[in-house]
Amino acid sequence: IASALEQTGQASQAADVLNRLLTRRPSDTAMRRRLADLLMASNKPADVQAAQLHFRKLEASFSAGDADWMDARIHVIEIAISLKNVDEARKLLKVTQLLYPPPNDDALKQRLTNVAAALASVKQD
Repeated sequence: IASALEQTGQASQAADVLNRLLTRRPSDTAMRRRLADLLMASNKPADVQAAQLHFRKLEASFSAGDADWMDARIHVIEIAISLKNVDEARKLLKVTQLLYPPPNDDALKQRLTNVAAALASVKQD
């Protein structure tokens, strides 16, 4: 049902369906990821904040430092930047860089570089 709603441009309704399904299967990481992506794409601040929460839950469900974990962590940082939570983003990036080796995946490496550059360009308070 969620896929059909998404394909017909009814992303909000698709997100509602996925949210309900997640209450029954909270450990379904693929479904949680799909919901987070849908929420993030809406660009509504409340949805983007909800997406960040789902990415945090994804982060908690993976082994710290592995590729899936790193992808979720980078999403959390990217969303913090988009929501103007720069201090949070800086702290998360610093901890990530200090405690975990750079990702092996080139796309993840590039995203990590991009968030570092975005944060470097934001004036420090």
